[in-house]
Amino acid sequence: MINGNPNPPSRAPVSFITGYWSVTGNPKRTPDFYRSKFPETVELIGHKETIALWENSLIRDLFNAPPTKFNQIAGRDLYVLRSELIPDEILAAISTNVKRSAKRLFTARIKHTGREKHYTHLRKHLQKSNPAVYLDLVSTWMAKIYAINFAIDFLNLKTDYLVGWADTGISRIWNSQLSAPLSDYTFHGYPPDKISHLPGRMFYRGRRLGLSCGLMVASPSMWSWALEAFEEQALKSLGERYLHDEETILEEVRRQHPHNFHALTEFERSA
Repeated sequence: MINGNPNPPSRAPVSFITGYWSVTGNPKRTPDFYRSKFPETVELIGHKETIALWENSLIRDLFNAPPTKFNQIAGRDLYVLRSELIPDEILAAISTNVKRSAKRLFTARIKHTGREKHYTHLRKHLQKSNPAVYLDLVSTWMAKIYAINFAIDFLNLKTDYLVGWADTGISRIWNSQLSAPLSDYTFHGYPPDKISHLPGRMFYRGRRLGLSCGLMVASPSMWSWALEAFEEQALKSLGERYLHDEETILEEVRRQHPHNFHALTEFERSA
């Protein structure tokens, strides 16, 4: 019991949202990667409800049968939903940001700068595919926070629930960090008034990212606040000469409001 609450934040019910989309020409991940990693991701969060924003055909492609507590929002595919969820003003800003960076790609030599987000996207995405493919990718990434709020409203998730986002292949991180099976571990410490997240591994403007959007957990009210702050920051950041994505924009929000975020840096064995 914490402060008289018999259901402390870390034990509150959690619904995890995930999405899987196939972008022709995507140089980052192949379908085989997700076929191997997503069952492990389900194992990681399998004791929670999992909500999928996928096409039926994609689910059949990854599973012989969906796992238990697997709730597909029928006919709602994140790849299609992005154009419905993201305001036209922000979609236009994303497009302008990508086109501006693509021009710089072909007029300047790309230097190796470690794990800096801007140059990583230039080298791994724009250089190996084309601006149209990358625009498909980044606009889908940017839809994550919109998708979380969409699912909360669509499913009328209770206010005492916690809602999370889990990348389909997020289990790849645990494979290199944990020695026990994924199902033997659980996070502890989900403050209801903060957005809990994994620490970042990439760099943004020379500093390591304080967060990763691969796995995030918060209350519905915090996700509503995050969407408003994200939209406001996106309109500012996307006008810069930097190839932004959802993590760099949410990182700007985190740096401005550090007390609204909580890094998940420790693990405890499940009882």
